[in-house]
Amino acid sequence: MRGGRGKLRERQCGSLRFLILSHALTHGGRTYGYGILKEIVELSDGEWRPSVGTIYKVISELVSEGLLRECGSEVRRGRQIQYYEITDEGIKELIRYSYIILRRISTGMKFLLRLYRELIRTGKDERLALKVREELREVLKEFKELVGDQC
Repeated sequence: MRGGRGKLRERQCGSLRFLILSHALTHGGRTYGYGILKEIVELSDGEWRPSVGTIYKVISELVSEGLLRECGSEVRRGRQIQYYEITDEGIKELIRYSYIILRRISTGMKFLLRLYRELIRTGKDERLALKVREELREVLKEFKELVGDQC
């Protein structure tokens, strides 16, 4: 069981690394821990809420790897805020993560489609099959709306 949790944590940290680098790039090259947390919670509709400590641990790792660098600080509401910016190496890593995520999404969609088809073919659970089909349609619709004419 312990190995399973370790793998889940590793995947979450990989996702968090991607989100932190992405946040830095999409926010004028500058980011900070609480801003990242707010965006993760917003984009996941509250489904994912990593701790601030976890976010700063990953930021620290990204800095030590040369993917982010400190780029200033300020005091806001009595608190010191450290800002970070993405480096050229960070952008390369972000692109690498993007390919991995797209492959995982594609694989997941293929498995869901196979599940839907198998449920319909066998007649085992029509309600589940219809739910899977509707979820697939919703995800595809949302993706098309997000991408629009950009692809």
